[in-house]
Amino acid sequence: NNNNNKKEPNYPLILKSYSLNHTCIGNSTKTLLFGVKRNMTEKICCPGNLIQEERGLIKELKLFENIRGHKTGNLTFYDSLCGKPLSIAPRSRSFGNWAGESVYTGYLTFRKAEVVLKNVLVNTTTGELTSICGTFLGWNRPDNLGDFFEINLVCIAGSKN
Repeated sequence: NNNNNKKEPNYPLILKSYSLNHTCIGNSTKTLLFGVKRNMTEKICCPGNLIQEERGLIKELKLFENIRGHKTGNLTFYDSLCGKPLSIAPRSRSFGNWAGESVYTGYLTFRKAEVVLKNVLVNTTTGELTSICGTFLGWNRPDNLGDFFEINLVCIAGSKN
């Protein structure tokens, strides 16, 4: 067998978990969107926390009802700590499909086409997702359709820097 033709993923990869030597307390973007509170971002998104937000938070905050006006366009989600764009959705599917998939899982979900791959690091061993700023985002849980990114809403509720 010749593995020279093996196709490599086209997103930045990290092979081991890492920790950053700084604190992110009080460092969230000036404006947080979607009803997310600053203490939520500090609890979940700071490097090394690896805590997933409470399942169903997107429903509790009425995310899809509040962004209903974006049904015909794409919505950009920004890193809550540094303001980098991390995902643009929906892409290559309907608003209803994207919202339905997210509500079903209880977490905000994105497919590969919806992720700003240059700003997201994927740990190929654990599936851990972090931004290039070090923000913990969630997990990649591939399914039969490919990469399936479950991302904490509180970590992508930032505003453009």
